[in-house]
Amino acid sequence: MHKNGNNNSSQYRNELKFRIIRTAMPLFKQKGIKAVRMDDIANILSISKRTLYEIYNNKEDLLLEGVKNDYYEMTKRIQDYAMTAENEIDIVVTFFRMKFADLDSITPKFFTELDKYEKVKLFMQEYKTEQQTEATEFIRKYLSECISYTGCWILRNSLRNHRLPV
Repeated sequence: MHKNGNNNSSQYRNELKFRIIRTAMPLFKQKGIKAVRMDDIANILSISKRTLYEIYNNKEDLLLEGVKNDYYEMTKRIQDYAMTAENEIDIVVTFFRMKFADLDSITPKFFTELDKYEKVKLFMQEYKTEQQTEATEFIRKYLSECISYTGCWILRNSLRNHRLPV
């Protein structure tokens, strides 16, 4: 019975971590990181500041988890789309649409303030390196297909389907 209680506590804690990230990240993105206090997040969630600090030691740890979560969600969304996409250009166009839609809702202050958090900067540099490697492989594969006449035909039709000038 004691074991089940720990499981429920662990599940509650994981759900709370998720709720905190889902609350904090939009606030950080809309108002800037500096403008959002841990008190604000705790009040919105109707939890004590102590509870918030038991989950995340400081704002940087919360921000780091939020940034990681956002990056991994975007990666998953594009990978899921890639499974059903007709061709590579559809994947590229969809990726940029997703990124621009996300960027449209973020204040520039968010990006300038990110630079003050070393753990977040380090993660972003590592993630960028990893993504560049994957992008390079994706481009190589795409270019090898596009070299053929059929590949160029696919490119032309994809651009038309996305209402881009050919």
